[in-house]
Formats: sequence, C-alpha cells, structure tokens
Amino acid sequence: MKQMTKRIWAILLVIGLICPVLNQSALAYNQQASEKLNSGSMVNPVYADVVDVTVKRAPSVRTNGAGYTPKASDISHTLEEAAQKLRQGMIAREASVSVTFPADASFDFDAIFTAAMGHTGVSVEGDYLQYHWTGLSWDIKYGSVGGMDCFTIIYYPEYLT
Repeated sequence: MKQMTKRIWAILLVIGLICPVLNQSALAYNQQASEKLNSGSMVNPVYADVVDVTVKRAPSVRTNGAGYTPKASDISHTLEEAAQKLRQGMIAREASVSVTFPADASFDFDAIFTAAMGHTGVSVEGDYLQYHWTGLSWDIKYGSVGGMDCFTIIYYPEYLT
C-alpha cells in the first residue's frame, strides 16, 4: 500500500512538472503564429462628453485585420507618407484605413495620427479632420512584406458627419 501511494505521488509529481512546460510551449507557438500585436480605441477628447465610449470599442465595420495583406508598394517609408495615407482615408470617410511601415521606422502609431491631424493649409485637412472624427479603433499587426519586417496599423475611424 505504501509503495502504491509513493508511485501515485511520483506520477502526480511528474505530471505537475510536465504540464507547465507543455503549456509554455503551446503559448510560445500561439504567440508566434499570431500576427496581431495590439488593438485599442479612443474617443476624440472634443466629444468625450457626448460620445458613448462603449460604442467606439466595437465598431460594426471592424474586421480585426482579417483579409488585409499589404504589398511592398503599400509600405510608407516616411512619417509624412504614413500620415498622408491616414489623412486621405479619413477625408474620403473610409471605414478602415491601413498604414504599413518598416519595423525599424523612427515613427509609431501616435506620431502617424498626430501628423495626419496636423495643419496643412488645406481646408479639408488639419483642424477640419480633428473636429470630424468622434472615435478611433485600431489593430496593429506585425509581419513580413516583401522580405521586410513591417507593422501594419488598421485604423477604424468613426466620423461625426
């Protein structure tokens, strides 16, 4: 009886040691297989008192990046190129706007959005855009495009009008 109890405890101990190792391997594989790095949402501070934040967290158009595969010609190599893509998409009131840039670029999500909302001297850009979006959701993905490591940000703007 004592020997059987020792065997059972030994088996349970081995199982207890193996399970966390297997679980870590599975987690590492899942993290490598997934391209999606981050997602989030925000409300335009100008409309924070009048826009329901919960609506902005799950826009009806959102696809979580499914079906979008950037091409090498889609890569924005400068902050201005990336900001221009976002700006033009928002002027056209597109439901989603994708911006792809090299992983080693010196700009990021915030810089792109700030530059897209910046003053340009054109009447439908800058301040006009700043006051015509109510909320913004996004997905950030990482992957290789034409052999280059890139980030792709898929913006889902919600517009006032």
